[in-house]
Amino acid sequence: MAVMKPPSPSDAGDDEFAIGAEFAAAAEAERRHRAVHGSVSGLLGGARYDFWRGEHDLARFVPSPTDAVVSGLVTAFRRAGHDEQAAMRRDLTLDDFYTLLAFARRGAVLALRLGNPAPVSDGAVAIAMIDPERVDWRDIPSALCLVYHALDRSTIDTADVLRAAARLAVDDVADILEGFAGAGAPHGGLAAWGYMEVSTPEGIGFFERHLGPYAPSCDLAAVAMSAAGVFDSDTYRVHSIAAGAALAPVWFPRTAPGRLERLLDRAGGVISLGAKLHPDADPTAAHQQLTAFLVETAGRSDAIRLTRWAAPTDESGHAAVAVASGPLACVTIARSFVAGVASYETPESLRRFAAPLTAAIATT
Repeated sequence: MAVMKPPSPSDAGDDEFAIGAEFAAAAEAERRHRAVHGSVSGLLGGARYDFWRGEHDLARFVPSPTDAVVSGLVTAFRRAGHDEQAAMRRDLTLDDFYTLLAFARRGAVLALRLGNPAPVSDGAVAIAMIDPERVDWRDIPSALCLVYHALDRSTIDTADVLRAAARLAVDDVADILEGFAGAGAPHGGLAAWGYMEVSTPEGIGFFERHLGPYAPSCDLAAVAMSAAGVFDSDTYRVHSIAAGAALAPVWFPRTAPGRLERLLDRAGGVISLGAKLHPDADPTAAHQQLTAFLVETAGRSDAIRLTRWAAPTDESGHAAVAVASGPLACVTIARSFVAGVASYETPESLRRFAAPLTAAIATT
């Protein structure tokens, strides 16, 4: 498995800058749009998906009343004439567009769980409603790949649904919809777009899929769901569950990078969990990082070795707690990623996670 160094707070990479630049361009386009057309509250009336309730989570799906609000708007848009559709798109806000994208992603999960293509068909229309200048345009195919995946697993014709949605869209979005309709597959499958399908006790869902190898012999996805619950029951909310994640040497200061790489070459898989600190917990919550790495190693000795290597040194700049059970190891790191801002967690405070995480990764 690849061992990569993550960008530090003082050394942001080009990708991080590009992501910010794309969204900044969308925000500026929204400002110009409102200067011409006037400010509106948005056709959704402020309806949004609540991150802290887990309504953006595509693995641990949470019902939301916002689905009904968005579904009603999508139905009205589908039935409207061309001029009325243009007026509706004009009155949608940047926040509305991101709610529509979340609705499309959620519709893919619902369609797979219910065996009913209606939610994901509505998701295709929701994507057709978007003004691509007022979003980071890359978010459109990212959501559409999930729509395609769910449609392709249904009993209806995927290309017909996407082409019907394309007829409702502006040219750039129509081209993306038509491209997916004509490709026969979402350009390399889910993994190429950064997702993987997972089975959970509640039904099908999606994890993020990073570039590293991932072939665990145990149900590491189920372990990740249990570990996520540990953080959610505290002052955090898990926002990212990613299979095939990379482990950076910076988090393992007690060993050489080469030894870490050799251990990972023997491992079955890595899943990372990223969590956000609740704003009510601390005024600096937006500047805090908490990341946990779940690793299925080659055996118990490797798992113990990994936990020992994760012990921070005086120069590490982060706190860590690491536990092992059988071949599984869980390493949790925490820090402030903004210079001059103190870390919310300390080595002592992180110890509260040791027992529940050990229970979460315990195997029989």
